Amino acid sequence: MLNTNENIANQKPANHFTTDFKMQNTHILIVDHNDISNHQLSLIFDRFHVKSDVAKSGKEAVRLYQEHPYDIVFMDSLSASDMDGVEAVNGIRGLSQHGKNQLIVGMISDHPGAVDFRTRIKAFQVELFLLKPVNYFQIAVILRNELRDKIL
Repeated sequence: MLNTNENIANQKPANHFTTDFKMQNTHILIVDHNDISNHQLSLIFDRFHVKSDVAKSGKEAVRLYQEHPYDIVFMDSLSASDMDGVEAVNGIRGLSQHGKNQLIVGMISDHPGAVDFRTRIKAFQVELFLLKPVNYFQIAVILRNELRDKIL
C-alpha cells in the first residue's frame, strides 16, 4: 500500500531499523538523463538484489513501462528531455490499470525548477519525493516501507 508521507525518505533511523536486507523478485525503473545518477542508483539497487532498468528520456520510460511490470518507478524531472518527467508519469498512468496505481517516486534537485516539477507531478498521484543525490538509506526506507512483502 502506498504510504503518502512525503518525508518518508528523510526519516531518521530507529534503533530497530536495518538496511541489511535483500529483496526478492523486485524490478524497478530509474528515469533520469544523468549518467552519474543512474549509475549511483543502479549500484544501490544492486546491493539490495533489486533488478533495475534505466531510461534516459520520458519516451524511453513509457516504452520500457509498456514492456515490463515494475514495482517502483523513480522519476527525475527530465527538464532537458524529449518528454519531461510529468509527461512521462502521465503517459505511464494512462497505459493500464497497473499504470494508474504504479508507485512512482519523484526525484528532485535543489534548483528553482524543482518546485514546479513537484507541484505538477503531484497532480498525477506522486506523493513520495527524494532530494538528489539519492542515498542508500533513503532507498532502504522506501523498499522496506513500500515493498515489505518482497524482503527476504
